[in-house]
Amino acid sequence: MKTKYLNTEFNLKINKGLSLLFFFLFVCNIGFSQNCNSDLSVEKNRNFKSVPENGVLYVLELKNNSRASQTYIIEFLDVTQSCANERKASKQPNVPLNVKIIDNWAKRSKLSNTITVSSGQKKTFNVLVEVPKGTPVDRWGCVKVQATNPKCDSSKLTTILSAYISDPSER
Repeated sequence: MKTKYLNTEFNLKINKGLSLLFFFLFVCNIGFSQNCNSDLSVEKNRNFKSVPENGVLYVLELKNNSRASQTYIIEFLDVTQSCANERKASKQPNVPLNVKIIDNWAKRSKLSNTITVSSGQKKTFNVLVEVPKGTPVDRWGCVKVQATNPKCDSSKLTTILSAYISDPSER
């Protein structure tokens, strides 16, 4: 009888210990998964723009929804598949664009591609898109903006900037 009582008490301690262990692992998993919770978007969803001769400015927003400050590396990748909208369709291939992060429209000084956002905050940044000289007109140029947090293995935030290169003589 005494052995049965000790055995039951031992099982209760093991069950309690395992329950605490699983609870701890669950809480830690939630904490780590929230560190990568972020959003990247174009301000006012203005992803489609026409590019005049002096370039066009896109304002992007990077929002950090986690509980810790996060640092992101911004990259620009050419998009080869069509990104035309319904109003200005084009069967021509996309053209490459010059893209950089700048401080403001007037100075156009190139800034670092590394952006740090505090916990629960958003940061806006300016992306200047310019058309290289000699680029054919009446075509689209599209760029994938990718924000990568080195602390998050597979977390890449992306948005597409679509720029229509219109004929300057038709403006």
